[in-house]
Amino acid sequence: MSVGTNLAAALEHARALARRAKDEDAKLAYVDVLRQDPTNFFALIELAALALAGGYRSAARTAYLQAVQHHPDNKIARVNLANVLREENDLPGAKQHYLAALSIDPDLHEAHQGMAWVLKEQHLEGAEEHWRRGYSGHALVTRPYRGTRVGVPLLLLVSARGGAGHQSAGPGARHRTRRQCAPPGGDTGCDFAQDRGLVAHGACGGRRS
Repeated sequence: MSVGTNLAAALEHARALARRAKDEDAKLAYVDVLRQDPTNFFALIELAALALAGGYRSAARTAYLQAVQHHPDNKIARVNLANVLREENDLPGAKQHYLAALSIDPDLHEAHQGMAWVLKEQHLEGAEEHWRRGYSGHALVTRPYRGTRVGVPLLLLVSARGGAGHQSAGPGARHRTRRQCAPPGGDTGCDFAQDRGLVAHGACGGRRS
């Protein structure tokens, strides 16, 4: 078995543990992947997502920072790091990475959403255009079930400038105080995280009350 095959198997093992909500075991499995390949993009961002879900913000920030350092042209790593920095009130740092993501993909709505919040909180001009480009057509976000016990359906309503949007969460979904950005459609690297409600398409940048 080749090194690449071993690495792919180790990554899938970590994802399988995460799918079964064995978070601590999954974290250790991701660390094992990173021992073999410290630059592995998916291991870094998926480990960061688990760390955030468990409340380990510093560890998540470190993993996202490493993802950006090793993959500076990856918009996903940029937006996720920016989201963490924004929640830590490092608005200049967040702005830097949102802008970097937009330089890679000018239409990335997650980055526009984040920039809208940063400019609003800094009382700077330009927020309105980012609101429009970030939330137009992207107001609905779903969260699948995560957990092993019987859950309850939940609908979370969040007000937005210029109207009202809503998010729906599947039964028993664990609420997040942060959202993560997943790779574009067709890239299965974060499928497990989407299944777990840790990472979701179109789910970056907004803030829950």
